[in-house]
Amino acid sequence: MSGPVRASRIPHIPPEDLSDAQTQLLARVAHGRRRVPTPFRIWLHHPDLGERLRELGEVLSQPTKLTDAQTRLAILLLARRWHATYVFSMHAREARKAGLSDAVIEALRDGREPPLSNADDRLVYALAASFAAAEPTSDDLFARATSVLGHDGIAELLALTGYFTAVALAMKLYQVPVPDDAGE
Repeated sequence: MSGPVRASRIPHIPPEDLSDAQTQLLARVAHGRRRVPTPFRIWLHHPDLGERLRELGEVLSQPTKLTDAQTRLAILLLARRWHATYVFSMHAREARKAGLSDAVIEALRDGREPPLSNADDRLVYALAASFAAAEPTSDDLFARATSVLGHDGIAELLALTGYFTAVALAMKLYQVPVPDDAGE
């Protein structure tokens, strides 16, 4: 998942050129943080969309039916699927904190099925992988997912993977370089 280091394509908007909507979005995104997350430098160019994505991101950052490890598992799977090195690198550190082993992270980085010992983690991995596959999710996998996660858990996983697919594609399209302190 590596390649030549390039400069980011994200166009900078000087503070004096920000619209009121852009200024408000920046204030809401930065509230409680020390920085503005990189995807919002892209979505700042469409502040109405950026606001909706900010709201979804806040919902997804709250405790859900998914464990933190399952959330990171799905994010890393999708980051690898979309060749989004920035997203993978930034979330690999968080995945370790959530308890995913280096062997699991390495397998995901290499595009291999990870060695997961927990049955629920394997289910989340299989379901998230099915979202990125060309063929429909099998009836058996769907039945197991509804039994374990429920429809609300499936909805959370769908929203999470959709959100991070948008993030991954944005980071890839805008060629955002991985920071030196990414911690991978």
